Amino acid sequence: MALKMEKLNQAVEMLNYKLKMPLEMYTDNKKEGKDRKYQINLGHFYVEQSNGGYRLERVTDHAGCSSDISHRGSKQEIYDFIKGMLLGLELAK
Repeated sequence: MALKMEKLNQAVEMLNYKLKMPLEMYTDNKKEGKDRKYQINLGHFYVEQSNGGYRLERVTDHAGCSSDISHRGSKQEIYDFIKGMLLGLELAK
């Protein structure tokens, strides 16, 4: 049975939560009366999808640049990678 994107996104959300990173990629600044409509949240992890593959990435600056955290692979491979990170965090406690 193929892994659904929803399950992969839930794993990424848990990773952001456990590492105390922003749960959303963007913050709506208009609610706070700032000039820029959106601000990117540094440190946010997300799954990037292109060329038929997936990869875990992390936002590294306010321009939206990111760094690769995982290799490019299938949804299942990236899910397993994230689950391994979560297990490592639990074992490190």
